[in-house]
Amino acid sequence: MGKNISKSKEERVEEVPYSRLSQGVWLLASNNGSIPFGQWHTAAAINGELYELRGGKKDSPSSAGNDGDGDYIIRGSIADFFKPRADVGGAMKQASGIMRYAMWQAVAENIESVHKVHQAADKFVVDHPIYSAHDCNCHKLAISLVNFACGGLDKETHGFLDRGCLGIQQHYHESNANWIAPYKILPEDSEHVFLTAEFPC
Repeated sequence: MGKNISKSKEERVEEVPYSRLSQGVWLLASNNGSIPFGQWHTAAAINGELYELRGGKKDSPSSAGNDGDGDYIIRGSIADFFKPRADVGGAMKQASGIMRYAMWQAVAENIESVHKVHQAADKFVVDHPIYSAHDCNCHKLAISLVNFACGGLDKETHGFLDRGCLGIQQHYHESNANWIAPYKILPEDSEHVFLTAEFPC
């Protein structure tokens, strides 16, 4: 289902491209090699607003390790995604001197209205208040919201998710994407932007 992304599409940036991230629908990912199975922490940026499930809150009485009450950022500042944090969800950023980032623009203009995206994100938080690394995790929120906002995922976005960057096995795509709206494979590829960067923590 997925396919490799042409390396010619990748653009290395030396600073966070906030003006570019303020438009369209983006998948944002970060990795410093400390996440199990080579996975990347993932969030969505839609029309300049951040949607992120960082992990389980430190003070959650139900937490077991990193599980617990979901530490959600809904309609937040994109800048927060690129800042080191001391909370549980940001602990991985303290474990290495360098953090790698990947930014994938799924579409330049979302299909669903901003209001409907807000409603969908708010409902996700209400319906799924507990973070679980193996169930309701950062991938579920980010990929489901992008699937909803774009009306589906095209082949090159699948490529970013699996072989192109994030290394998510293909058989997980549907279960990651269908938490807000039915998973849909778009018949044609959109124009994409693929940015990468490395910044000190």
